[in-house]
Amino acid sequence: METAEVWAPMVEKLIEISGTSTSDRVKNITFQGITFAYTDYNLVEVGGSRGKTTCQAAQGFIAFYNDNWHNTKYDLVDTLPGMINLRNCDSIDFIENVIKHSGADGISMVNDVINSKVIGNYITDITSSGITVGHPQHVYIGDGGNRAKYPRGVEGVCKNNTISNNVLYDISMVPGFGGCAAITAYFVESLEITHNHVQKTAYNGIHLVGDGAILKTPQRARTTQ
Repeated sequence: METAEVWAPMVEKLIEISGTSTSDRVKNITFQGITFAYTDYNLVEVGGSRGKTTCQAAQGFIAFYNDNWHNTKYDLVDTLPGMINLRNCDSIDFIENVIKHSGADGISMVNDVINSKVIGNYITDITSSGITVGHPQHVYIGDGGNRAKYPRGVEGVCKNNTISNNVLYDISMVPGFGGCAAITAYFVESLEITHNHVQKTAYNGIHLVGDGAILKTPQRARTTQ
């Protein structure tokens, strides 16, 4: 082989759309017919070293812990960066786009994203989760642990979102990321997932989390609708 075309991504995220709180969201934006491609992932730094430990689905440990991590408020874990990232958003739609070659997640809608749609997209060659909605720490809202990612007034459950008619192909096939799913949802409300085609994924097609069953006060845990 005399020549080769080589792409070396430099950034973890291509788009980040973020409001400031649950009462001050970014609203009413549609992305349609766009190709988003090539991001890197710099792994997680813990104790001066970088690495990636998959505990379940689209998340990784951000701290050391020697006991059952389910007994925490899930403040030991965080989701991975997405090629596209939404936080504190209302009515942000992705329609008929191509999302490919991501170093971590494809579309990440992890905090207080409401009334938004992901419809008719082709999502392929994604290292971690193709689409992630919600966050493991949303088992509690506004009263997380010492490493809570979102403060009170900023943290919010993702509600009334739609994931429909997408093709998700070649997801989480990279060694070390085999615990990730094509579509992942944590502690969401009124999430509609319909008519998606999922093929060639190492773990689950759709992974839903919402029991909180092992927490000491499970009556406060949110459930997946």
